[in-house]
Amino acid sequence: PDVEKQLWVVVQARDPTGLVVREKKSTESRELPDKLAIGCVVQEVEQSPPRLHYLRVFGDGPNSGWVNLKIDGRRNLEKLSAKEWHAAKAKLSELRRKV
Repeated sequence: PDVEKQLWVVVQARDPTGLVVREKKSTESRELPDKLAIGCVVQEVEQSPPRLHYLRVFGDGPNSGWVNLKIDGRRNLEKLSAKEWHAAKAKLSELRRKV
């Protein structure tokens, strides 16, 4: 990912299958059939609180779309630093080698 752009990680969703993703910024726009999985890492394209336009970097879910940053006052996504991202990638690589 472009380290100049903010990375986010999905930390919770109302639906256990993941976070609802919409095609456009409007909450009335078409809901995409797949959801963004908890633990998924995305890169910010545009932020228009409470909405975030993203590109998927890692994990399961639509490649891009719009999501709610918060629902009922609880954060759906949290900021992830480039340092945290690189540490997570290194840990994943290590785990894959053990399998």
